[in-house]
Amino acid sequence: MSVTNIGMNQLFPTQKRVQSSSMLDVTLYLNNTGLMWESAAEFGALLVFAEHRYYGESKPYSGSKLQNNMQYLTAEQAMADYAELLAELKSDLQAEQSPVIGFGGSYGGMLASWMRMKYPHVLDGAIAGSAPIWAFPGEDPPVDSGAFAKIVTRDATPAGGSAKACAGNLRNAWKQLKEWGSNDEGRGHIKEAMQLCPAANLSNDDDVDTLAQWAQNAFDYLAMGDYPYPSNYMLNGQGVLPAYPMRAACQPLSQQGMTGSALLEGLHQAVGTFYNFSGHLPCYNYSEGPNPEGEEDSNFWDYQACTEMVMPFSRNGEDDMFWKQPWDLKAFGKQCKEQWGVTPRPYWAQINWGPWAARYNTWLFVKLTPKGVVFSSLFL
Repeated sequence: MSVTNIGMNQLFPTQKRVQSSSMLDVTLYLNNTGLMWESAAEFGALLVFAEHRYYGESKPYSGSKLQNNMQYLTAEQAMADYAELLAELKSDLQAEQSPVIGFGGSYGGMLASWMRMKYPHVLDGAIAGSAPIWAFPGEDPPVDSGAFAKIVTRDATPAGGSAKACAGNLRNAWKQLKEWGSNDEGRGHIKEAMQLCPAANLSNDDDVDTLAQWAQNAFDYLAMGDYPYPSNYMLNGQGVLPAYPMRAACQPLSQQGMTGSALLEGLHQAVGTFYNFSGHLPCYNYSEGPNPEGEEDSNFWDYQACTEMVMPFSRNGEDDMFWKQPWDLKAFGKQCKEQWGVTPRPYWAQINWGPWAARYNTWLFVKLTPKGVVFSSLFL
């Protein structure tokens, strides 16, 4: 069974898949996974992909009523959905004695591992890939809030197959945005070099900061979707990223010592790998994502991050290719209160699932606890 990124699939003997970092239509997971398909035939297993509540088409309400009833969007509720579905399927298929194995990546990997803990009588085992179950405050050892940014940066270096100058040029691009963004003349240069749409207002420092965050997000998504083949996964099925998209994004930033307009023009082309995947956008509006479906899913994940998925993220501009962005729980809580009317529960994951004891097989990069869960791809 797969618990998706929000969602999940099942195999009888049974394998289940919990998916990851972008919350998508469950059919995208069905078409972008391999291991379960390879294993199912060998084990004579049934694969089931179950969509996570609130994502894809699995919405309890429509329109504004959905936004006003977000309290039912929790990992606990989703896992209860999966447990009930499994009971129904086993009964309908007369497969009560068939074991169930959960598969998941990223958030889906977290659900797979947690479900094995919460429902050990339902889930016989789990394969959790890139599952950041240690990414919460209060863990021992403490979470490295800058880990994600370091991994994204690695993809933009020769270690990740990208141009040598890329990461350094990106560090300088943020500095160039800040410098030019401090005055009207400079903001005009930014609009021209970044080819922003006339409606894209750029009138103060806050606007420039929002533009920088928008551009930064592109590299985060390119790293998460840095597959060695063309894929529509990170674009919600509405377009296709090239093979090794981070390498493609780094090509316009491959010249050493880029400065000024040339540097920001390179940044414009680089983020276009994600935002202008079709190649048809005449200009950029930095208040928009690559497609509406992705924006809705991101909003719902933002709600989960503001409630129970409080995972610290920071950047320092030295160990990564961005700029200094310290983790500030107080400021984060204020934003959550303003946007969703909720207060984050930063220690809920540890209270709910318990602290984690470290036990590694460093050669295989597989974490061996808890019992019945295999954690893989820890550095992806």
